[in-house]
Amino acid sequence: MAEHLVDLRSDTLTMPTPEMRRAMAEAELGDDVFHEDPTVNRLEAIAAERLGKDAAVLVTSGTQGTLAGVVSHTQRGDEVICGDQSHVFHYEVAGCAVVGSLQMRTVPSANGMMDPEAVRAALQKLSFLVVQDTRVTETSKLAHVVLPGTHFGEKEGTYTNRKGRVQKLNAALIPPEGAFQDSEIFARFLELTGEKNGYGTPQQIFTALAREISAYQKLTYDSIGAQGIELGSAAAEHHDR
Repeated sequence: MAEHLVDLRSDTLTMPTPEMRRAMAEAELGDDVFHEDPTVNRLEAIAAERLGKDAAVLVTSGTQGTLAGVVSHTQRGDEVICGDQSHVFHYEVAGCAVVGSLQMRTVPSANGMMDPEAVRAALQKLSFLVVQDTRVTETSKLAHVVLPGTHFGEKEGTYTNRKGRVQKLNAALIPPEGAFQDSEIFARFLELTGEKNGYGTPQQIFTALAREISAYQKLTYDSIGAQGIELGSAAAEHHDR
C-alpha cells in the first residue's frame, strides 16, 4: 500500500503542512478593506505579475472566485451556458441565480470540457438571440441582432453596484466609430417601437428610472457626486428636502 495518498476529490481536502501553518501564524497582517494588509497586497501583486494582468484580488474560496468572474461578465437576466456536469451548476448553491439573477443553460460535457458544437447548437435553438458586444465574436455571428456597444471605460451614465451605491460613469476613452452608448441603444429601440419619450441621454434615462423605481425617487442625476451616493443613506434622503 502506498505510504502517501494524493486525494484529488476536492481542494478542501488539502491539509496545511507545519511550514504552512507557521507562515500563516507569522504573516504580517493589516486591514485588507483599506488595502493595508501587506501579505495580501504582495500575494495579489505576485498573481497579477505572473498572469500578466493589471491587478488581482484575493478571494477566499473557489466558489467565490467563480461567482465574481461570472457576474463581472454578465448583467442581471442574462443566460450563462455551462457544462451539464460543471461545478458551478451542481455544487455552488445556485449563487449565479441568487446573487447574479442569472439563468444557467447546460450543454453536454465530458471531462470538464464543453463541446463547441453543443454550445453552438444551444444558441441556434433560440428563437431570437440579441447580442451586445464590442467586437465580432463567434456568439455575435449567430445572433439575429447585434448591438455594437462600448467597453466599460468608454461608457457614460450611471452604475449601481451590488451594495446599492449609485455612481456616475465618465468615459475615459473615446468609443470607436459605430459603437453606441447604452442610452443610445435604448433610445433607438424605443424609436423602432414607435415610442419617443426623450430617453436619449443618461440624464433622461436616470430621471425616468427615478420616476418609476421607489429606491431612486429621492435622487437626481445631478445629486450624484464624484464619490457616488448610497441608496437609502442620509445623503440620499437629504436630496429630497
